[in-house]
Amino acid sequence: MITARLSRIPKRVRDDLKIIRLLKNWREVLSAKASNVGYDHLVFRNGVELRAPSEVTLDFLFHEIWIDETYAPPGYEIDRGDTVVDIGANIGVFALWAATRAEGIRVKSYEPFPKNAEYFLTNLSASKSTSIEFYQVAVADSEGTRTLHVDDAWILHSLNAKGSEEEGLTVDTITLDTVFADVEACNLLKLDCEGSEYEIMYSASDETLSKIEKIVCEFNNVDEGRQNGASLRDFLLSRGFVIDPSGPLDGESGFLCARRVHG
Repeated sequence: MITARLSRIPKRVRDDLKIIRLLKNWREVLSAKASNVGYDHLVFRNGVELRAPSEVTLDFLFHEIWIDETYAPPGYEIDRGDTVVDIGANIGVFALWAATRAEGIRVKSYEPFPKNAEYFLTNLSASKSTSIEFYQVAVADSEGTRTLHVDDAWILHSLNAKGSEEEGLTVDTITLDTVFADVEACNLLKLDCEGSEYEIMYSASDETLSKIEKIVCEFNNVDEGRQNGASLRDFLLSRGFVIDPSGPLDGESGFLCARRVHG
């Protein structure tokens, strides 16, 4: 027990030091962390400001995206002038992180849930970001409308949850082909869309897929057919991507990192 606790100290120290480097209100955040309670407001030294409703676990998203940099493993960093497509944008934690990696970055973000969209736009305004384009729409396999099934945790809404039409909200949908209509090259495609990743990718044209350089996708194993991480991996391999070591391809969910092979 003592050995296990000691083994966690170095990362805790590194994380705390990074929090101090990143945040103006680091005292508040570290105090909340020490008390094992959440927080709903982050003020960054670079001008970014994030607020979240109680339904969104801001501490989890902050650590996943800004501290652990889950969407930027080695070889997947965002560089000057890159175009990033953000599907499943939630309240903008990833979009604002991506937009501040370097100069001249363009971020296209998609989020259908109205309350998340409201917080996204509030955070965008507070952060005075001009490089993020926001679209309140779901990305799916067809254009039209769908039911977005609403979860108590606002990071888990899904087009694919089982339930009746009355258990969700009607939202507009577009395809990845439409998203990429004005994109010449996408340096990073980020997907966190609670099971929609399969229909989004499988329905995309070869022309659209050819524009994508790198993908970081949080996948959910929905079934044993084509809606699982292993099948998505095989699909991307067949479309000219290689898969880099990432999250496990078993269990309920994981991360998949893919990059296009040239030549």
